[in-house]
Amino acid sequence: MKKILILAVGLFFVSCSTKQKFIYYTYNNITVSRLDKENHIFFYYGKIKNLNNLPKSYIEATYSGFDGLVWGYLIFKENKNIEIKVLEGDFYKIGENSNIEIINEDNPDYINWHNKEKRNYDNVLEFRDVIKSETKVNKINNSQVKVIYPIE
Repeated sequence: MKKILILAVGLFFVSCSTKQKFIYYTYNNITVSRLDKENHIFFYYGKIKNLNNLPKSYIEATYSGFDGLVWGYLIFKENKNIEIKVLEGDFYKIGENSNIEIINEDNPDYINWHNKEKRNYDNVLEFRDVIKSETKVNKINNSQVKVIYPIE
């Protein structure tokens, strides 16, 4: 009985450690992987599966844990590139990957772009630091970007 208990506890810890940590956003066979660590969000071009072998090129978004937030849009372009349109948070490009870019737009440009999209986002996904809010708004926006959230 003691051996079975030890085996069960061991399997529990192994299964917990192999849970998916990434959020995957995919459109037109292009994937952006998102990894959340405290008040940092990392965006990687491509489907990343291994936490021990992360690419050296990525976008990092930071926000204060108390009253800050991260808010923006992933725009999947026809040329297989990704634009990150920033609304809130501090975003930094690390490395040289030219397939993923940060677009910091001032408010009038955002309003014109947002009005043009008319909530038919197809290749656009609105991301937020609060996942529950993100899923709700993307349903309203008719986003066609496929999202896989971490296994709970």
